[in-house]
Amino acid sequence: MSFTSKQEMFRSAAISWAEKFSKDLSRVDKDDLTVIADSAGLKFPHWITRVPIYKGGRGLWSIPVDGVSLNGSPAIKAVADSSVGVEKAPESVDTLNDGVEASNSPLAVPSQTASPTPSLSVLPESVVEMTKGSNGHINNVPEKDPLFVPFGNFSDLVSILKSKMFYPAFVTGLSGNGKTFMVEQACAKAKRDMFRVNVTIETC
Repeated sequence: MSFTSKQEMFRSAAISWAEKFSKDLSRVDKDDLTVIADSAGLKFPHWITRVPIYKGGRGLWSIPVDGVSLNGSPAIKAVADSSVGVEKAPESVDTLNDGVEASNSPLAVPSQTASPTPSLSVLPESVVEMTKGSNGHINNVPEKDPLFVPFGNFSDLVSILKSKMFYPAFVTGLSGNGKTFMVEQACAKAKRDMFRVNVTIETC
């Protein structure tokens, strides 16, 4: 399976990174992907994280090497806009040898005319259409507020967030006393993503 020039650059950087730090390319997380992309001067490799075949577990992916992903599945060429470092496929439909039509539509299955001699059936290559409109890595880390004054268990929340462990915490207090703002600023200080979900009688 062919890769674009930027995908090849990323794969080469990943191999060098794995040899240098003795890492397993079949189980890398977003931080590892970001480090590899930065070392090669590339943008975040959404062509890996958005294709389910490269998924290696919760928050883990495998980087394809030699045209095959390390989980044994064939590599899939991603079609996306140039903002994520992937060239767009041509819009036309061409007819190849033996009457086989090639299309760039998502999950296109070529139609082939019957051959006079029996031959082995070859599975068609699928083209996965990537999500368009996103422009690089989405950052969910809140911004620091210079006017915030730490109070209560702020330092404990920061310690929990920096540990990157699953450690549920319950913050209680009167309405409007800054509970949500404290958690937001703790995430900003620990440089951790924050996702806010309002739990009410209507959302339960």
